[in-house]
Amino acid sequence: MLDWEENLFIGLKSLHRRFFIRPKEQQRAAVRSTLKEHRGALLYLGRMIRGGELLLFETDDLTLCANERIFLPTEMTRGATVEINRALYELRTIVAALAIRHKWTNGQSDLPTLLSTCTEDLPGLPEKIDFLKHALGSDEEFWNCLGRLPDLSDIAGKPE
Repeated sequence: MLDWEENLFIGLKSLHRRFFIRPKEQQRAAVRSTLKEHRGALLYLGRMIRGGELLLFETDDLTLCANERIFLPTEMTRGATVEINRALYELRTIVAALAIRHKWTNGQSDLPTLLSTCTEDLPGLPEKIDFLKHALGSDEEFWNCLGRLPDLSDIAGKPE
């Protein structure tokens, strides 16, 4: 008697997966950009922006960085295309490297204000930020996926 119940459950589970779960997985896979694919380029970009050595640390923590480590998620799927998600990786790396270089901390000032002070060094930064804000649809969504500055206790030394 348990055989037919088990088979019915397996069949219903298969139908649920086919019609509800698999399309979402396929949609995410179509726009996914992974850290594994871009790790080397992002590491060099971060080192160039920072002006020295640093490491990439794979984590889903929303903090941008701590000490000499940039925190990046395993994958980006927030954007509608692979290119947007790759650009999010690049921008998050740039912002984290700037935060390390200038020793920015949470509570010092808001991230948009701090980034506006870097437009002389990085003239294309405002355009990249505007493009990604528009691609994600809202300011709040954009700043949330970009990450947050580290707390003072997360960094070595004192802020400049």
